[in-house]
Amino acid sequence: MQVHPRADAAAIDAAYARLSERYDPAKLDGAADELLELARARRDAIERAYAVLRDPTLRERYDAEQRAAQQPSDKQQGEASPVVGRQSSVVNTDTPLDYRPLPPARRQERAKGSAEPTLAPSMPGRAAPARPASRLAQRLTLPVTLGAVLALIITASLFVTGGGGPPAPTPTPTVSQFDIYESSIPQAQAFAEQNPKNAQAWIDLGNVLYDSAQIVREQAPESPVYQQRLGRWLQATNAYSQALALEPGNAPARADMGASSCFYGAGTGDQTFVRQGLAEVERAASAAPDDARVLLSMGHCLVSTAPPQTDEAIKTWQRIIDRNPSSPLVGQAQLLIAKYKTK
Repeated sequence: MQVHPRADAAAIDAAYARLSERYDPAKLDGAADELLELARARRDAIERAYAVLRDPTLRERYDAEQRAAQQPSDKQQGEASPVVGRQSSVVNTDTPLDYRPLPPARRQERAKGSAEPTLAPSMPGRAAPARPASRLAQRLTLPVTLGAVLALIITASLFVTGGGGPPAPTPTPTVSQFDIYESSIPQAQAFAEQNPKNAQAWIDLGNVLYDSAQIVREQAPESPVYQQRLGRWLQATNAYSQALALEPGNAPARADMGASSCFYGAGTGDQTFVRQGLAEVERAASAAPDDARVLLSMGHCLVSTAPPQTDEAIKTWQRIIDRNPSSPLVGQAQLLIAKYKTK
């Protein structure tokens, strides 16, 4: 949310309004699908952060977890403690740093006639560095050295190119738009496993698993890639389940868990998972009936049933527009309504 840890409600509301405006779907009309997906993920993250910061209980719990994470154990005192996916916030403030640029040297890096620089004393157990050669020896050695290096380069070039032909271009690997979230999964998995009592860590893992499958589902639902990616829905369901064991009242996380189960059931043709997912979303809706994220997931589960409950899903998504007109999820609701009205 880009606010100070002690920001008051007014500052949080202002930051939320500013970020929601920045990632408004209307501003990305006509943009590439990849940018739309990244913006959707960003809007979802803003929604989750806002929900935590505006709830005094959730915010206090989050602050306590952050304070605990920044206090190293006795065993870790005095040594670096890498945290997956986060930069260290520990800064040595004993000596102020001067970031002003140095004045130009004007070819006077070393005073004329000054002694040559000396190397640092050798460490115990290492050979002492050799003294630098005289300037005359350097001048005599330099042309010979350059000639030998040039000969080696020419010989290697002829060997590689087969006698003088142009070298074959090195192919540049490209990353598929379907894999933009895949690289983040191991990092999120490791962080969640290292912090098993951190509900947000499990939610973040669930979100990246969810997005990794959802980006393929939205753009290529009939592709072999999506069939290979179906297991991500079950992994996301498990991650959200771990979070709910710590925060049973987190309605958006429960709704995302339900939607993941519904997507898996729809993709595999197993309605058992769809029914289980719909039950979880309905449970979330009973606790947060107007939550945009919950309503979005509810619609997803309704269209995943056999037969699909399309009309009811459209009414559910319309509630997002009617009851949460400033929500970043309004754009998604509008797109889903337009998609399923044509079917």
